[in-house]
Amino acid sequence: MPKKIKNQNAKKAAKEIEKDLAKKIGMFDQLPESCSSCGDFFDKTSIQEVASWQVTVRGDTVRIYCPNCWGRATELVKAADELTEGEEHNEVS
Repeated sequence: MPKKIKNQNAKKAAKEIEKDLAKKIGMFDQLPESCSSCGDFFDKTSIQEVASWQVTVRGDTVRIYCPNCWGRATELVKAADELTEGEEHNEVS
């Protein structure tokens, strides 16, 4: 691929990334004030909470999860994956 085309593709990709980031930063004001699962209050001014809470963005929906709820959710997903893998293994046998 010619260098000129590579540079054009890289510039397009960089612009898309920058546009996406700007959109997500603009959604910061839509951040909920509490955990979307349990309702615990989220202090936007606390560096510790900002660093430990998880934010998900799907389309125009912004959700935030406290560390406890996020940990439980990841454990459930992991258990479901293991269960699914076990069922797939049994079908193959």
